[in-house]
This record gives sequence, structure tokens and C-alpha cells, in this order.
Amino acid sequence: MPLDLKKQNYCERQWAISTRSLENEFDIGTQRVHLLEEIKNIFFKFVEESNFSENACIALYYRLFLFSTLVLMQVIESKGVSVGGVSMSDLLPVWTSSQKWSASASDTAALEAALGNINYSLKLLMHDLENEH
Repeated sequence: MPLDLKKQNYCERQWAISTRSLENEFDIGTQRVHLLEEIKNIFFKFVEESNFSENACIALYYRLFLFSTLVLMQVIESKGVSVGGVSMSDLLPVWTSSQKWSASASDTAALEAALGNINYSLKLLMHDLENEH
């Protein structure tokens, strides 16, 4: 079911703000984000359903970026290939920043509730990858 125009515009605007925020804060542009279309689909689904605030959307995008990156790292490393150029210490500031963005959002409780499974998975992935290095 397509989004109505108002919701579509809101999602597009929040996507643009969120992707620009990650690029401005960490120099990670969308061209460096793996599984970008999947992340965008999930982002739009969350934002459409919950109409998250701007700060919550930024936190959401950071978490989805982290999740996709960590899953990809785990898959690659499970095949015995070392992931060069990216480490957990490089990604922890993104996690910390996502928590700050969430804490500053007026709808932090709704965001964190919606992200419950993703947050749990992120913590497990971060723990696993920290212990492998």
C-alpha cells in the first residue's frame, strides 16, 4: 500500500536529514552504507507507522546503519575473511551518538520500544565482534 503524499514527503525529508546527519557527524555518506535500499525500506516503515520526530529518525537511521554493518561484518568474518578498515572501536561512536539522539527526542520511549529487537541484536553483535578482535 503506497504512502499518502504527506507521509511520503515526511519520510523522504526525515531520510534526507538522517543520512546527512551521519555523513556530517562521521563522514559516512550513503555510498558507504551497505544494504542501503533495505535500510531505507525499514526506515520508512518505522517512520510511517510511528511518525517519529527528527531526532528519533536520526537515531533510527544510525541504528539501522550499525545493524546492517555489523551483520555484514559477522557474515564475512564467519567465512574466515578478516574485515579490514572497520573495527568495533570505529563503530562505537555511532552507537553512542544514536543513544544521544534518541535521548534528546521527545518520543524516545516510543522509539526505543519500537527498536527493542534491533537493540537487543545490536548489543549481541557488538559483544560478539568485540570478543573476536
